Amino acid sequence: MKSDFFKGISNGIPICLGYLSVSFGFGIAAAAAGSYGITDEIFAVCSAQKQPITPAYMYGIILISMLGWVTGTFLGASAGQLLPYSVTSALGIVLYGISSRLYCSTSYTLPKR
Repeated sequence: MKSDFFKGISNGIPICLGYLSVSFGFGIAAAAAGSYGITDEIFAVCSAQKQPITPAYMYGIILISMLGWVTGTFLGASAGQLLPYSVTSALGIVLYGISSRLYCSTSYTLPKR
């Protein structure tokens, strides 16, 4: 188990470096704008707002989004220990569905320019 953990860390280093390079530039812009915690989904929702975005709005959207992420991760990890393998392996397609839904709904709701 310990070696798997370190293998995961080793395999995740390129992802980490990619995130660092992108987030570094984003961090500079976020610090200037006071907008921390923005994900693609949060950015898409904020971009579709007609009213100016306030810090309080950002805190609210970030808080509820992160709460959903953490809760879903916990529930999924717990369920993954209880459900049979046939069910958990079939759920691998869920991530593709989520990505497709986010792309389609964001494309649909953004105003035409």
